[in-house]
Amino acid sequence: MENRIAAIQTDIDPFVAIARLLADADGFVAEWSDYPWVAGVADDIIDLHGDVSESARTRAEADKELDPQG
Repeated sequence: MENRIAAIQTDIDPFVAIARLLADADGFVAEWSDYPWVAGVADDIIDLHGDVSESARTRAEADKELDPQG
């Protein structure tokens, strides 16, 4: 069980590093050892990235339809 917990922490640490940079820039304070909370934030970031990627794809397709030569 300790190995699995260590593996989960290893998976989450990169998200903590990224989120901490953004949080520090915005003056946001969080408990970074609250791994379930950090995992939830990471999931939200992943979902947001997917949404933004899909929006960008839709926009590119719409732009192409409006200007087929461009």
